[in-house]
Amino acid sequence: MRAWLLLFVLAGLVSGEWSDDPGSPLNLGGGIQPQIASTSDGGAYVAWLTSGTFHIYLQRLDVNGNPQINTGGMLVSNAANSSWIAVNHMNLVVDQDDNAIISSVDTRRGNWEVALYKIDSDGNHLWVESGLILSNSGSDNISPRLLVEPSDNSVVVSWSEDYTSIRLQRVSQDGQLLWGPSGIAVSDLNASLVSPQPVKTSEGNILFQAIRQTGNFPALSSQITQQKYTLAGDPVWPAWNLIGAPAGFPLGNWLQNVSTDNQGGAYSSWTELAGQNQTGKIQRIEADGSEAWDSPRELSTQSDHFRVSPQISSINDSLGVYAAWGESDANQINRGLFAQRVDSSGARQWGDTGLAVESMGLSSFSDINVDVLDNDLLATYIEDTDAGTHDIYASRLAPDGAFVWEQDISIITNSGSEKADLFMAKGPNCAFLTWSEAGSIKVHCLLENGSLGAPVSPGSVIQVPGDYVSIQSAIDAAEAGDTVLVHPGTYVEQINFSGKDIVVGSLFLTSGDSSHITETVLDGDRAGTIVIFNSNEGPDAEMCGLTLQHGSASLFDPDGDGNSSSYGGAIYCENASPLLRHLKLINNWDLGGGGGGLFCYGSSPTLESVVFDGNVTGDVGGAIYAKAECNITITNSTFINNTCPSVGAAIYARDNTTLNLDRVLMVNNISDHAGGGIGLKAGSEAVLTNVTIADNFALHHGAGLYSNSSTYILVNTILWGNNRGEVY
Repeated sequence: MRAWLLLFVLAGLVSGEWSDDPGSPLNLGGGIQPQIASTSDGGAYVAWLTSGTFHIYLQRLDVNGNPQINTGGMLVSNAANSSWIAVNHMNLVVDQDDNAIISSVDTRRGNWEVALYKIDSDGNHLWVESGLILSNSGSDNISPRLLVEPSDNSVVVSWSEDYTSIRLQRVSQDGQLLWGPSGIAVSDLNASLVSPQPVKTSEGNILFQAIRQTGNFPALSSQITQQKYTLAGDPVWPAWNLIGAPAGFPLGNWLQNVSTDNQGGAYSSWTELAGQNQTGKIQRIEADGSEAWDSPRELSTQSDHFRVSPQISSINDSLGVYAAWGESDANQINRGLFAQRVDSSGARQWGDTGLAVESMGLSSFSDINVDVLDNDLLATYIEDTDAGTHDIYASRLAPDGAFVWEQDISIITNSGSEKADLFMAKGPNCAFLTWSEAGSIKVHCLLENGSLGAPVSPGSVIQVPGDYVSIQSAIDAAEAGDTVLVHPGTYVEQINFSGKDIVVGSLFLTSGDSSHITETVLDGDRAGTIVIFNSNEGPDAEMCGLTLQHGSASLFDPDGDGNSSSYGGAIYCENASPLLRHLKLINNWDLGGGGGGLFCYGSSPTLESVVFDGNVTGDVGGAIYAKAECNITITNSTFINNTCPSVGAAIYARDNTTLNLDRVLMVNNISDHAGGGIGLKAGSEAVLTNVTIADNFALHHGAGLYSNSSTYILVNTILWGNNRGEVY
């Protein structure tokens, strides 16, 4: 089931309402190069530049789409800017307190300098009104990139200095320079370093990627280089690592990409010369800085085509990474838009030449944006037809490469007039699109079903710890339809939804940033079950974007016979149907009745993108135990290193329970008796589609799948390398 919660509204300057008409996008006023970023309360910031003068403007929109600052936006900076270079170097992010952070460059001191602005929801400058100047080298400083560090609300910035070296800086919440007055200087005596960009890794460090160049223009030789730093500014690896081999990077200084892999490393992509043509390549970098694959992978082997500027976005640990790129034939007459999924082992999943989102023809495609929406690829782009019209389109592809929307391609605009600067920011189960058109800033909201329009209005948003110190106190105050938005941190408590159809989730809900999943932790402290659903909660009761760890199952009597036992180390679900998505259940245990991670009784929960890792039971169901006619749907999820002494190290289902699994991975789960992967008993049924059950162990029977008086259906499912038999 797809969730439609926390879908927030942006607005236009005139109507303040989203349009469902491709011909009537919202108009925010004159400008170019817009960027948009969502806020936790349902609003958004939009920043843009003025044409010619490159002054910076900002607007804040509330949840209803009403401008909160000035009509036409507030002037952030009118510092001198006399070159096109400023167009490429403004960036917008939103911090944990819903302040806008903008980086830019200007020539107020003669040379290009990097400036940083922090502005609250009322349009007040929280640092220096003229901008916090980060560079002071006396030479040109360009191309800043930035991110927010959620643990302390600081900002990490990187930029190029004098076109030969790079600088890194971290700025505290109150505007203090944490990495020294001049930042961290990085140079190479034998090369130039340019175009750095930071990403947050899943273990809490910052990975910086840059381009290392040698030789002279136009015969430059370029290579990706990376280093990881702690928040204290200390390098993690012995030296900056070089990725791949030196090559020609046509326009690669600006079009290389990096995306975290959720395991402490990252995926890196770039374009390089390949004979007379160009090709997009990708490599996975391990947490220790080593290259995961023996060589970078081409996203397409169509060697007689130009395959350029791949945009990437990582999915999850098992599915890998998505990429989309523009492609043209050898004569550069026919062009198309192609996509690929590469799994974590480096294998191309959508054929050697990728999938055609837009087939080869006389149109060209630019401003390609990609992101992940519930494990699907979301791609948006501008099409320039041979007739001279320009319009914006979107497409959504599932992990198997199938188009998700009935119409395959969604029409975002239909005016045909010239468009540029398309920018996509992921919202909760939707995407915000902004672009420049005929000198104006336009905006649309793309819903997850491919239509345009206003999302479902949310209830109240309750902030933890801003409004309430504990998650349970926020739940107690919430009403149906509300959202409890939990900011990064470790919360040692047990919570009960108490029959409320509400959403409890991390900032992943509003940003789509998967680092919030590992940074927002409910720790049971071995004091009991962490989360309880036992008051008829329905599918509108949702948990999203959290890590649940160190739970220890509490005593329950689901059968009502007076005999209590411990069930559900992390989650207990009795006669309820919650939505559980983008969760990590790690190192939880049950020493009695079963279900080290999750116990279900007479329930119908839906699980999407859930990781069960290292959960333990003293009886059945190391990760999940389900009984009493449960009906459980699990998609895009992983079971790894879960253990039990009896049956079903990953999942144990009995008493007419139904399991529907799609795109699920089960690896290295261990049972001391039967069903290292799945155990079925007493009239239960399992339908497994696109499931991999590999390298699991059972001491006696059915290391992959054990079925006792039950049935199972396998569709495109792999059982391989399980110790003590695949199926029993």
